[in-house]
Amino acid sequence: MIFSDVGGVVNKYGRSTSAAVADLEAKLMARYPGAGGCSAMTCGMNAISTLVRTLVIHKDVQHILHSDELYSDTPMNLEAMKHLRKGSSIPLKVEQFELAKQDELLEKVGAVPTVLFVESSSNPNSIPFDFGKPSA
Repeated sequence: MIFSDVGGVVNKYGRSTSAAVADLEAKLMARYPGAGGCSAMTCGMNAISTLVRTLVIHKDVQHILHSDELYSDTPMNLEAMKHLRKGSSIPLKVEQFELAKQDELLEKVGAVPTVLFVESSSNPNSIPFDFGKPSA
C-alpha cells in the first residue's frame, strides 16, 4: 500500500511491509522452491481476506465453515466473499458451527472442498477448538 512517491522516495504504510516481513517471505520461498509466490501478512484481517479471496476467486473452495467464536468482523467478511461467486456455476456456501458442538462438525463438512475457519481464543471464557477431535 503506497501513499506517496515524493522525489523518488516512496513512503509506504508501516504495517504493510518491513525488512523482517521481506526476509520471512524470502526464507519461505527458499524453503518451498516450487511455490509460485509468498505473502506474509502483518495484520490478521489482511491475512484472512487475502487467503479467503484467493481460494474463492480460484473456485478451489465451495464451503467455508466458521466457528461461532470469532472477531465480529470475520463472519461478515466471510459472508461478503459470496459476491465474488455471484453468477457462478459453483456457488459458495458460508456456514457457522458451534464450538461447543464439535462432534457435529464432520456432518457439516460434506464431500465438497471445505475451509474450516477457527480463531485462537483470546477470551478466557471461550471454548478452545479441539484439533484432535475431528477425524474421518
